[in-house]
Parts: sequence; C-alpha cells; structure tokens
Amino acid sequence: MKPYLLLIPAVLVTAGCSNPEHTADPLAPYKNIHFIGNKTQSIGSFNYLAKDNNGYIDKEVIVYFNKMPFTKTFDLCADQGVYIANCQSKITISKTKNKGLIFSYDLNFYNGNYPARVGNMNILLPSTTTRKMDNMTQYTSAEFSEEQFLTADKLEEATFISIKPS
Repeated sequence: MKPYLLLIPAVLVTAGCSNPEHTADPLAPYKNIHFIGNKTQSIGSFNYLAKDNNGYIDKEVIVYFNKMPFTKTFDLCADQGVYIANCQSKITISKTKNKGLIFSYDLNFYNGNYPARVGNMNILLPSTTTRKMDNMTQYTSAEFSEEQFLTADKLEEATFISIKPS
C-alpha cells in the first residue's frame, strides 16, 4: 500500500474535528458563576450576586459550608481553566453572641482578556475585578434570597448568608 493513501483519511478526520464555532473568543465577556463545596452536606451558604447592565446575574459565588466558624480559600479562575490571572479568594464566617453572623470576603473575578501593546508585540492581558468587605454583620432573622435580588430594581450587588433550619 502506498503511504500517501494513509494520509488522505488522516486529513479528512482532522478537518472534520476542527469546528470554528466552538473556538472561544479571548475578548468575549466572561460570566462568573461559581459553586464551591457540597450542597447536600452543608448547613448553609455564602452568596454573592451581581447584575450586569441588563439586570441579569453576571457574577455569582455560592460557597456551601458545613461548620461554624468557617474559612475557605479558593481560586475563582481555576474552576474555569484560567491560570493566567490572580483570582485567589477567601471568605470567613462566624456567629456573634447575639445570634447573628459576621463575615468577611475577598473575591477576585476573572473578566476576560484585553489587548495590549508591549514593545512591538500585541498581547492579551487578564482583566480582574475585586470585591472585598470586612466584618459585615447579618442577623439570622433577616431573610434574603436570590429571587428578591433579581426582582429588586435598584439593587446591583448583594451578599448574604443562608442557614438551613435546625
């Protein structure tokens, strides 16, 4: 058999596998939706939500926890396969003496890339957004949910803790 005859099927298979519709645009907007931890074994969740210009959730982080006090460090880039930006994030939650909660967070979101010129080269650099709050308090009697956030006209960002009833 002639060796070039084997080349034809290989070229056809390779051509059939390349699909330009699935190529990610490095400049496209990046949706940040992250779920961390195990929901079924949790006693509650830390929730951060932010809307885009059209009123839809653009950034969402839900971290499920199974004990109090709770501290968790995580990378909001790694779960999306992005390793070029610093997205190290952390939350801390603890109870107060008057049946409330105190929490802090440092969230670093990857937004995508932007073109830049370095010397005579065009490169893509990562764009990130940081949201940080220290010593926020929430009382367990205050109920808030994702549905309330979505129906609120003026609320663009919300952070709250949900605790399962004992």
